[in-house]
Amino acid sequence: MSEEPRLEHRMNRAMSVANTVWREIRDFIPHNCQHEAFDRMLNVFHQHGVEIITDRDRRDMGLPPRGPDGWTAEEIFVLEQLRLDAMMNVIVPMSSSVKISK
Repeated sequence: MSEEPRLEHRMNRAMSVANTVWREIRDFIPHNCQHEAFDRMLNVFHQHGVEIITDRDRRDMGLPPRGPDGWTAEEIFVLEQLRLDAMMNVIVPMSSSVKISK
């Protein structure tokens, strides 16, 4: 399958997000900078594959609903596990005055 159709869909999704954000922020951007600002925002969204997945999209795809904080229970579990792992693997810098005996 060709890369071209996938990239076109990616651009369409990036454009949708960029237009949504732009409607909210354009009044805060000087008029003479608006074209460049929009293009930069669109390029960032496109390069990073930014898209919005709504609660309806999630439901239609059979995904679990998000809680009030925007995460599913499974995602919260994974994030908390990563945080716990990071805390358990804290690297303590060793001072030259500290000697470790074996």
